[in-house]
Amino acid sequence: MTADRYNVIFSGQISPTTTRESARRDIKETFKLGDAQLDNLFSGQRIVVKREVSLEMAKRYQSTFSNLGALTLIEPLRKASATGLPTSTVTESETTSRSPIVNDGGLTLAPIGSPLDEIDDRGPPQTPNTASLSLVSGPEWSLQDCEPPAPKPPELNINHLKLVQIDEVETERTD
Repeated sequence: MTADRYNVIFSGQISPTTTRESARRDIKETFKLGDAQLDNLFSGQRIVVKREVSLEMAKRYQSTFSNLGALTLIEPLRKASATGLPTSTVTESETTSRSPIVNDGGLTLAPIGSPLDEIDDRGPPQTPNTASLSLVSGPEWSLQDCEPPAPKPPELNINHLKLVQIDEVETERTD
């Protein structure tokens, strides 16, 4: 029988006491990474930084990353069952005995090994009260009341114009 194996996962999370720039610099120097490798590591995606190691080795990597200001996750590998399908290495008794992890923002994380499709995180249903809303005032209305008002006709300034008799205009033209 083989010992349990673990992956060390990094997804770009930085300790609140460390700046992103200092964590990038320290990780680059410690692990002798190039710029492209460092950018890939801090892309925000889940990156396996160490694959299939013992729990002791995984904790050492996690400690090293933690000292550099980076947060990692140790994830157990799934073992193949007799049916050939992967099964979790976390037993149900371990799952129920663990309490949820609470972070500073008041959010909770499900215990390790919890099936995520069974977690209901939507909160209680909320129905807004729309009784006080109305499109028109009063009980008597029709759909025509909901139409926008007709635009105002443009205001024309005709003060500069003057009326003249037609025969005066003709005499001016002939002159």
